[in-house]
Parts: sequence; C-alpha cells; structure tokens
Amino acid sequence: MEYFAATNKKPSSKRPVGANTFAPPPRAPHPDHLPQKLRAQPRSDAHLRSAAAAGRVDELRSLIAVRGDVNATSGTGATACFLAAARGQHASLATLLEHGADATIAKPSGATALHAAAAAGHAACVQMLVHAGCKVDRALRISCGKGHAEVTRLLLQAGADVAPAAGPTPLAAALAAGALDCVRLCI
Repeated sequence: MEYFAATNKKPSSKRPVGANTFAPPPRAPHPDHLPQKLRAQPRSDAHLRSAAAAGRVDELRSLIAVRGDVNATSGTGATACFLAAARGQHASLATLLEHGADATIAKPSGATALHAAAAAGHAACVQMLVHAGCKVDRALRISCGKGHAEVTRLLLQAGADVAPAAGPTPLAAALAAGALDCVRLCI
C-alpha cells in the first residue's frame, strides 16, 4: 500500500488476465468408483421414498435391489409406505409390502400409513394395509371425519370398533363433518 500512497495511484480491483487464484472445488468420485458398501446409502433411502410416493414402481424395485431400506424414515418420520399410502400409490405400496416393509411404523405424531390412506380416501391402499395387519380403530374415526364412506365400509368390515374406549367416536366425527353416508354406516 505504501507504493500506491507514494505514487498517488489507486490500487486496481481487477485481476491481471490469466491470473486464476482460485482452484475449482474437487469433484466427487463417480458412484461406480466407490466401494460397493458406500454406494447409494443415505440418498438411496430418500430416493426410495420419493419413488414410492410418485408411483415409480420400476425405479422403486431397482432402489430396493441396491439395498434400499424399505423402513427408513424421513426427517419427519415418514416411511415409504406412509408416503405411498398418503398419495394413493397402491402399486408402490404393494411393492414395498412384498419386500418386507413394516406398514405399522408410526410417525412421531402417531400417524401410520393406514391413517394417511384413510384420511385421503384411498380405498385400495386401505385394503392392502388392513391385510398387512394394521390396526383399524383410529383409522375409522379419521375416515369418518373426512367423509370417506367407501373407506369407512372397508374398516368396519375389517372389525373396526364404532365405540372406542377413549377419544371421540367415529360417529361423532362423521356428524361433525356432515358425512351422512358415514353416519349411516356407523349406526
């Protein structure tokens, strides 16, 4: 800086042409160059959940084959089963169940894949989850509260209790929602 003060010149903010003082960041190795045990671990679980939610069954099968964890949860606690059921992706849900997914895993809020399917009115998903062994009682109140008569009928056929020991009844939920078809089913 003394030179510039003595000569009365201002320092230039421009770099000389061809002066590359910053090196580009190192590139990550291509996945094919990684050891097998390091390939597609955390990201494959996120991709697996994404493929299940979007109904991309072929991609889902490929990700499961590459050691994707069908029971891995997202940051919110959602499993691939939960996401597929919530979006009505019955083919994805069937694929996950075939590969050993546990449909009874609940989010921290207590919501399960069956609750998500019942809330959204996805009857095909509800039927699969009932056959997979999910508990049906709370799902009945959820479906009645949303007015999904077909789902309500399936849950009642599966043995859901219309008079649970605790909490609001499915009938009360159906009345509050003005869902007369569900009210008729619960009486």
